[in-house]
Amino acid sequence: MFRIGVTTARLGGVSVWRSLVKPANLTRPSLLTSKAFFSQWQKSTTDNTIKNSFMKSTITNKLKPFVFKRLATFRDLGRNRGNSGYQHPNYNNTENNIIKPFIFVTLFTIVTYFATPYIFKYTPMSYFNKHPQHLIWTILGLNAIVFGLWQIRYSNTLLYKTLENYFIMDRSALTRKSNLSMIFSSFSHQEPFHLLVNMGCLYSFSGTMISILGISGFTSLYLISGIWASFFSLAYSQIFRYFGRSLGASGSIAGVFTAFATFVPNAGISFFFIPVPGGAAVAAGLFALYNVAGCLLRWGSFDYAAHLGGMWVGFLWAMFLKWKAERQEKERRDKLRKYGW
Repeated sequence: MFRIGVTTARLGGVSVWRSLVKPANLTRPSLLTSKAFFSQWQKSTTDNTIKNSFMKSTITNKLKPFVFKRLATFRDLGRNRGNSGYQHPNYNNTENNIIKPFIFVTLFTIVTYFATPYIFKYTPMSYFNKHPQHLIWTILGLNAIVFGLWQIRYSNTLLYKTLENYFIMDRSALTRKSNLSMIFSSFSHQEPFHLLVNMGCLYSFSGTMISILGISGFTSLYLISGIWASFFSLAYSQIFRYFGRSLGASGSIAGVFTAFATFVPNAGISFFFIPVPGGAAVAAGLFALYNVAGCLLRWGSFDYAAHLGGMWVGFLWAMFLKWKAERQEKERRDKLRKYGW
């Protein structure tokens, strides 16, 4: 909140306040005839009127944004002036924390889903089609590199600003610099334990998922799960007014794990070397309940909404592919029956 007061301003080195209150320079009437006095008085009054009008116009233009605006609300007080006039700040409202991020996430999802197959077919990224295991190590390596940069972030101002603005997602629109952090933060970790747990989980399921989805399908699932996890986190923060900052690959990994559990629900799975009875489907269900409880009770420091967002994407992804495969199989059988097979 700031305070506005009118003080003596200087325009072009001239005291504006003094110019406004300076009396007209009238000649003493006793030394002139009545006609001469009237002519001199009219000229002096006209000159000072023009001068005062100019000064008044100048001050009005300078102070107009303050004097003629009622700075009465948080929205108005939060305005900032740029080169193109007055602009709204990124205050925490539905537009900045839900609508705009939703548009960004939707566009990213569409582009990623349709562009990834071409990227892995017609660019040097096609290398991973012959060496799928190297894609896993590349993702692990990218996460490790970003983790390393976090450890030396104070050594360089540009590095520090880049990591803070793009590799950690601020759930408050007041301080979030770019929506790109919604995807870059899914490759970012600051703590060694956080990195090791996430990368260990990713490595456990990624091989099977690549064999099911292929290189482009797995990459699309990883990226899209990560960015929708970020969106769920933003939406949760806006609805419950629970702001903060988030980073980590757990949203993407939650999507990959849930897709894995949907495709192979009876697959054996362990939690820190402890077998989970019932297989992957039971583990996914327990994980979902844990995150729902975390959202409601707000315990710990995990981004439970992001986990749920990633899981939702992974579940829908797997169900869509299963439905698509079943439909194709049905069409194939119908064709065989049609020709008497």
